[in-house]
This record gives sequence, C-alpha cells and structure tokens, in this order.
Amino acid sequence: MEPERIAELVSQGYRMKYGKMWAPQGGKPVTDILIEFQAFRHKITGPECPGQFAHFQNIVNAIWNNKASTKKFIWNPWSDWMLRAACEHGYLGVAGSRSSGKSDAFALWGIVNFLAAPSETKVIYTSTSLKDSRGRIWGSVSEYWQAACAVLGGEANMPGELVSSQGLIRFRQGGQQSDKCGLSLVAGEKTKEKEAIGKLIGFKAQRLLLIADELPELSESLIAAAESNLSGNPEFSMIGLGNPASMFDPFGMFCEPSVGWAALSDDTDEWTTKRGYCIRLNGEKSPNILAGKTIYPWMLTEEKLAEARRFMGTKSQLYCRMITATWSATGASDGIYTEADIIAYKANSPAIWQAPPTMVAGFDPAFSDGGDRSVLFISRYGVTSEGIKTLEFVKSIELDENTNNKLQSRTDQIVTLLMDTCRKEGVHPRNLAIDGTGAGAPFCDAVKARFSGEFLEVNFGGKASDMPASGVDSTPSSEVYLNKVSEMWFVGREYIRSGQIKGIFPALATELCSRSYVTKARGKIQIESKTELRKRIGKSPDMSDSALLGLELCRRRLGMASKAQTIPLDSHSGQRKSFFKGYAAKLSRLRKW
Repeated sequence: MEPERIAELVSQGYRMKYGKMWAPQGGKPVTDILIEFQAFRHKITGPECPGQFAHFQNIVNAIWNNKASTKKFIWNPWSDWMLRAACEHGYLGVAGSRSSGKSDAFALWGIVNFLAAPSETKVIYTSTSLKDSRGRIWGSVSEYWQAACAVLGGEANMPGELVSSQGLIRFRQGGQQSDKCGLSLVAGEKTKEKEAIGKLIGFKAQRLLLIADELPELSESLIAAAESNLSGNPEFSMIGLGNPASMFDPFGMFCEPSVGWAALSDDTDEWTTKRGYCIRLNGEKSPNILAGKTIYPWMLTEEKLAEARRFMGTKSQLYCRMITATWSATGASDGIYTEADIIAYKANSPAIWQAPPTMVAGFDPAFSDGGDRSVLFISRYGVTSEGIKTLEFVKSIELDENTNNKLQSRTDQIVTLLMDTCRKEGVHPRNLAIDGTGAGAPFCDAVKARFSGEFLEVNFGGKASDMPASGVDSTPSSEVYLNKVSEMWFVGREYIRSGQIKGIFPALATELCSRSYVTKARGKIQIESKTELRKRIGKSPDMSDSALLGLELCRRRLGMASKAQTIPLDSHSGQRKSFFKGYAAKLSRLRKW
C-alpha cells in the first residue's frame, strides 16, 4: 500500500498493525485489544502476524493479567498446550490428571471467543448438575467474566449480562437482549438426558462452541446430538474435558484414536481421533515434577504424587484416571469383563456372515428379581465367513407398558409387546430365551398361554448346568459356579476370547464391564447381585442379562460351542500362551481356595 494511502486511512481512524490496515467498527477507535480480538476471530496469518494462539495470549494478558483484574490467569506449559491445541483443532479432547487446570483454561477460551464476536457467537458449557458445575467450570466462567467487567469499564460496557441463577451470560447490544448468543450452562448428567439434549439441539448461531466439562459423567447422547444437530451450524467446534474412565463412555468415544486404542502406548500423550485430536496431561509429567520444584501450587508435586501412589497404587483404575490420565482397559481385579478383551478380540466389530444368520433374542422382564426394565435383546447367530459359529449382538429394546391403559394388566401389555416385537424382528419363539426367576415364572406362564411354549425358560437363580466350565476345562459348570446367572456371565467372557462374540456397542460394554464377582464357600464363583450392582452404579444390568440370555439359547439349542483351543496368543503380554489354559487354572485355584 502506498504511503499516501496509508496516511489517508490513518486520518480516517484506521490503524496499521501486523502488516494489515484495521478499520474502525461501530464508531469505536481502533485499539490494540480490538485488533487482537479481530485477529483472533478471523485467524489472521501472515509474515508479520504471530498466529491465533499469540493473539489469544495477548487478549488474556491485556484483560485478566491487567493490574485492575480481580482474577489473574497464570500461564504454564499445560495451559499453553491446551489452548494452542484448541486453536488448531475443531474437535479437541483433553484428558487430564486432577488439578491440571482444564476448567480454568477453557472457561477463558469460551469468554474470549464470545467477546471476539458477540453477535455471532454462542458458547455452551455442559457439566454435571447446575449446582456442581458452579464449583467447577461455570464458577471459573463467572469469576473471569466479573474480572473482565472490572477491567473493561463495568458490565454496562460489556456485550453480555451475567445471570448467575440461570447459568447464563445473556447477549446484550443497544438495549436489546437475546439468548441466541452469549454463554449458557447446560446440565448434562445422565438423569437429565432428555432435558439436556432438548436444549442442545435448539441452539443455532453463526459460531457455536460446545465445551463439555466432566464428559465421562455426562449423557451418552451428547456426542450424537452434537454431531447430528450442532455441527450443522456454520462454524462449530467441540472440546471434551475429563479424567479418563471408560473407552465406551462419552469421553472415551470422543477421544477414540483413529487407529484404535490398541495402537497407543503408555507414553502416547497426543493422537488423532476419529473426530479431531486429543492431548493427555499425564500427572507423572506435571510441570512441577519436570522442573523438580513447585512452580504452580495447584498442580501435582513430587510430594502429592508420592502420596497418590501410596493411597491408590500405581496399577489401579483410580490412579490411571486421576494421575496418569489413561484409559485403563484391564478393569477392576474382581471384574468379569474388561474393555481390553472387547477391543483386543474385536468383539465390538460387526460379523461378516457366510450365510444369512438366525435371529435370536433374550428377554429379561422387570418382574424378575432386582430388575429395573423389561429389556428384549435382539441378536444374530450363524457362521461367519471364517467358518466360526458366532453370536452378534444387535440392539436392546425396552418394552414399556402404558400406565393409562386400565383395560389390560401390566403382564398382558408386556406379553403383547413381546409377541409383536419378536414377529417384527423375525425371532421365532423357539429362538427366544426368557428369565423366569422369581416373579418371572408367572410371566413365563402368561407367555406360554398367549404366545408359545417353545421359548427357553432360564432360572437365573437356579443351579448351573452340567456343561463344561470352559473350552479346556471339562469340570461341570455346576461345580464351578454358584448359580445359573454366574455361569452365563463367565462363559460369555470365554466366547469373547474365542472371537465368537461380535457387535458389542458402548452401552452394552459399559454394563458388561461394571459387574464383579466373589468366591463363595467351597470355591464356587458368584457374580454380584443386581441389587448390589444397582447400589454401586445406579442401575440394574438388565440389558447385559438379556444379551447373555441369547448366548445361553445358542449354546443349548443351536449348537454353539467354544473354539477356545484356536486362540494361540495372549495379546497383552505378547507371549505364546493360551488364555484358556490360564483361565482354567485360575478357576481351579479359586475352587481350592
């Protein structure tokens, strides 16, 4: 640009910076902070422009690290890493140890994005309950917002108004107010799933940012809602934050590596995901620990790390989650199923059939002992292209009676729904298994009277069968397991290991991996009761019980047998040894114990 033209524009209120001429907006003079906001908003790049992250830093330092600010932001290697990654990736997962500064960093990220373009931007923060979130990320949002107000001349000069009681910073401009732009808090806990999704899918804006704090604890439907609805906005980005828990919870699915979990090592600290990118803040590599001294008091120090190791043990799930920020695939020591097995043996992949499979189903009525829901689980059974008899889990269907129907009893309504759904899904009565435990027995009688007597009735609390305990252990199951349901759950693990289970989806995997077992008198194995499990995790394993009923039917009626002897490797150790040899030995030790 010619010097004369530059001088002319400057006389009109323009300003030259970063090799670019900046125009006044809305009659306001062109200040350094306005230039930084515009450069950040439009991701201005060039030989003289330092990049979006540098502009973000300049904004934060000008406002929150100003002498007048009531809340400072302390830059550190982890905050730099997180916020630089947010500049570079539209979908970002941040897996962090405790006290890693995730909430503070992304509270600021949302505020800066809004201030950079108030009339275009909607920022949604999701956390657990509204009450809890005020002590977490929304508490930081409120504090940073009020600090910005103090620096920028009071809330009257801000493009938004803080409404603490509603978890809202409402957009305000020229005397007009709107909730279409601004910052909003949405409670995403699983018990408020429908309410949260209803709110989420209604948001529309030119720029929409979803910052999901505590993502492992939130509803499984959040990611689906984000992708199917929110991603339709012109500019959409999502940041998921959390302490890793399960590969199959919302955070695990959001951070799933594009090459699969098995490709990661304990030293992997960042990777490409199926949606974007993930970074991992490993507490064992805290900036304090790497520096050999305490620089950032809130972060893990050598003393705090040593205490965590004594209290948690370095191999526990809690240590993996809260300290190293890794997804522990091995599960609890008393767990029956593990995420590692599901992934290693590709039980979460679909089956490829040699010929059309047979439709089978398991039904766990809520009438049976300890159940919450009446769940019908649909599966496919057949021979795969590799010539292996396989069961593929397909879907669970809840059968709910109409409480306003006073003409039919609950039992009659559920039987009608069961009949209609089986016919719709192509399940012949002979290929249906029903739990007849407790009050389930009269229900089975009703099914026999109205539908068919060909189904398989299974008594979960009854004696285990005389079938072999495993593919390499001929001991009758009745001598190994305390009851039938314990046998069903344990043999399912064997079929996963033999590659004969497919189609395990996240919700089913979560249930399967949640149930534990104990060794009772005379060494017999008993799984955790539904009642105890519900106390521990908040729900009954009705879906997984129904799924395993389908496996029981295939074993007893369709000739499905374990191919245990065909598995030569234990994928976790890399040594050539049969899992089932060790599994049989473990059962023997448990019985002797």
